[in-house]
Amino acid sequence: MLLFNGNTHFFLGAIFDESAKKDDEVFRTAVGDLNQNEEILQTEKITFSVTFVDGNNPFQAVQEGKSISSPRFFCSIQMAMKLDF
Repeated sequence: MLLFNGNTHFFLGAIFDESAKKDDEVFRTAVGDLNQNEEILQTEKITFSVTFVDGNNPFQAVQEGKSISSPRFFCSIQMAMKLDF
């Protein structure tokens, strides 16, 4: 979580299987909808980074997760999307 000019910015990192292009689209749309809904986020904004990994190499997802998660929030997206804060 970062503070800029009194606004709170959350950073999410998402990791998708290379074959999950549609999930990436859904994730981007969901974050965009949250950012535009002032009833949910009055002064907060969510920024994100999306990384695609080879679904046959589970270690790549772990390595990517380590590189984008600290000290930020990390969200791993698989079949269902759940954001816990």
